[in-house]
Amino acid sequence: DNRAMAGLSAGGAATVNTVFSRPELFSHVVIMSAGAGQNVETLYPNFFGNNAAGAKQFKFVWVGAGDQDFALNGSRALSESLTKAGVRHEFVVNEGYRHEWRLWRLHVTQFVPKLFR
Repeated sequence: DNRAMAGLSAGGAATVNTVFSRPELFSHVVIMSAGAGQNVETLYPNFFGNNAAGAKQFKFVWVGAGDQDFALNGSRALSESLTKAGVRHEFVVNEGYRHEWRLWRLHVTQFVPKLFR
């Protein structure tokens, strides 16, 4: 109930892979500037299968990117897949930010206060 995983960029992709492959091990998920391909639902059947039952256990899912971030489209596609599966999550797009540390420092201030509430 109190295990989180977070990552940004390639670490965000690793977070997607780890958490979506074993959703029963996590309760809080943060994905910054990373997304998933068009077939995310078929890549992670434990997460999205069976009406996303495994994914709905999460207490907190947060996805963020910058509006000038090359990962924005992937992040948006991930958010849309989560919405389609009925997984409650927050999707944040920060204006004026690219794929950069300045964005991820801002992300930390946005999601950390919401963890483990």
